[in-house]
Amino acid sequence: MKRIIILLGIITALSVFTFGQDMFASFIDGEAYVQEGGEWYDLFAGDALDSGSTVKLGADTVAEITAGGKKIVLDKPGVYKIKELLEKSVRNASWGDNAVVKKFITGTNKAASKTAVMGVRGDEAESTSVEWLTEDNMVLTDAKELIEEGNYQEAISLLAENRDEAFDEELPEYDFYLGKCYYIAGEPGKALAAFSRVDPDPSAEFYPDFVILEGNLFLDSFNFEQALDLFDEYLRKDNVSETAQAVTFFSAKALNAMGNKDEARKRLKRVSDMNPASDIGKEAESILNSF
Repeated sequence: MKRIIILLGIITALSVFTFGQDMFASFIDGEAYVQEGGEWYDLFAGDALDSGSTVKLGADTVAEITAGGKKIVLDKPGVYKIKELLEKSVRNASWGDNAVVKKFITGTNKAASKTAVMGVRGDEAESTSVEWLTEDNMVLTDAKELIEEGNYQEAISLLAENRDEAFDEELPEYDFYLGKCYYIAGEPGKALAAFSRVDPDPSAEFYPDFVILEGNLFLDSFNFEQALDLFDEYLRKDNVSETAQAVTFFSAKALNAMGNKDEARKRLKRVSDMNPASDIGKEAESILNSF
């Protein structure tokens, strides 16, 4: 009976996607194509699509497709049928309480941020030869304050306007915060394109948030293997913190999507055991009960 209810939910959700709803390419970064009459044509942002369309992505390409107000992001080279993407998107969204998950996706690691700021101040006190770094950090500091205040578009404008003047050492942080703002602002294609430019350092202040954000974008784009690699890499360094509990939860989602339900179940149990009283611990237990 439970499977019948889930199937009916998927059918209902698909009907929302496919009937009377606009469907179009809302963001393209790289090379993308759409098939018409057996021929491939360039696909550009703004081009209309329908559930019968077939699209192809080249290497190093991020594409975002808007369907019925929802967005599907693709970042792996290959050929995709829109109808199949819609079905996968509905199934993918059925894992867990989105409100609970969103807390970890959009949250900020307050302790890490405080430690990093104190470190910068210490460097400034010891040396006056890093004026260029201090000035660059002012842009990042202002952007972080705008993010804390919820002014994501202003933060995007500030970071984008100053990115070309930033030093190479600062670019990963610029691109991380650009990606974070785009994600929270509902532009996942631009977010993934920004994150793809980041070669994250595990010692960086933003690394935990980066893993959560990019990993969930990989999940949303059906790139489950890459998501799992990112999560597992994080868990090899940290398997006890609140972030580790969330990452373990998301790794279980990747494993379940890949068909490895036994390992997904084990990880959900681990999430519940780590802190059964937390929101995500309760969510893991709820999913376990429905397996």
